[in-house]
Amino acid sequence: MLNENTQSNVDEKKWDVRARIAFGISAAVFAVIIVVVYIIVVKEDAKKNVFEYNIGEAGKILNWEISVTDFTETRGSEANTKVIRVTYKVKNTGTSSKYFLGEFLISNGDVDTTLFCRVGGKEYKYNGSFGSDNDLYGSIEPLAEKQGIISYTVPDTLSVDENEFFVKATENRQNYKNELIWKLKK
Repeated sequence: MLNENTQSNVDEKKWDVRARIAFGISAAVFAVIIVVVYIIVVKEDAKKNVFEYNIGEAGKILNWEISVTDFTETRGSEANTKVIRVTYKVKNTGTSSKYFLGEFLISNGDVDTTLFCRVGGKEYKYNGSFGSDNDLYGSIEPLAEKQGIISYTVPDTLSVDENEFFVKATENRQNYKNELIWKLKK
C-alpha cells in the first residue's frame, strides 16, 4: 500500500511539473504574440506623414482641405502676453456634415490645430481659442468652405520675427498618421 501511494505521489508530481512547464510555455508564447502585435499595430501606426506648407497653400487631412491664409501678432489682454491670430480657411471635401473643430477646441472635431514655438531646440505648445464670431465652430456642410481665426496667447518675450512659430493640423485621434505644418513667416 505504501508503494502504491508513493507511486501515485510521484505520478502526480510528474503531472504537476508538466502542467507548470506547459503553462510557462503558453505564457511565453502569449507574451511574444502581444509584443509582435504591439510592434505591428502601435509602432506602424505611430509613423506620421508630415507635410509642410507656406502661408496660403492648402493641405488635405481626412475630409478637409485646410490652409493658413494669414496671421497677425497683437498685444494680449493679460499682462506680459501677446496674441498670435491665425486665419484658417477650411473646406469639407467629404459627403456629409462634419465638425472641423470641436466645441471650444475640445477633442470632438475631426482636426486638432495647435501653435508651436521652437526656442533653444525645444518645442513649446500653445492651444488656441476663438471668439463667438468664428465660422470654424459648428458643423460645416459637404463641399462648403469657411474661414475663421484662432487666437493663441503666448508670452510677450516671443516674437514671430525672432522665433520659429508654426501651426500644426493633425487628425484628432490617438494614432494619427498625417500632420500638416505651416511656418508663420511673412
